[in-house]
Amino acid sequence: MHVTRRALVISSATAVILSGGATAAFASIPAGNGVIHGCYLKSNGNLKVVDSATQTCRRDETALNWNQTGPAGPSTAGPTGLDVVIVDGPASDRSVAYCPADHPYVLGGGYSTYNYEVIASLPVGSEGSSGNGWEVQTVDYPNGSPTSAYAICAK
Repeated sequence: MHVTRRALVISSATAVILSGGATAAFASIPAGNGVIHGCYLKSNGNLKVVDSATQTCRRDETALNWNQTGPAGPSTAGPTGLDVVIVDGPASDRSVAYCPADHPYVLGGGYSTYNYEVIASLPVGSEGSSGNGWEVQTVDYPNGSPTSAYAICAK
């Protein structure tokens, strides 16, 4: 089979044009700035993606654009500046551990030195210049029941 020079030139030119055209179409969706362009047909809800460099929406379509990467999500960083405050109470049935005023978030707990029953363990509001805190109460025995409270404080 003999291929003429003209046929070879035409087939080579066609291959170059087709491969270049495919590259241009691929490179323009999404656009260089990351935006994807589309057309929404109001009558039936169909959506088509278009190359905004070569296509436009028809009169009965609404243009829609969106970003390929989307907006940033919420931060997942936890609280910073963790401090632990421990108050070993005297022979009393109540102890409160207060956080520094600039640490508004608090978790806590407590215990009785002699294993007396803890009847309350709860967060408390600020007192004076102190921040929030944690209160622990134990059963009040005649000789007292040393109670300790701790607060885990975060900024």
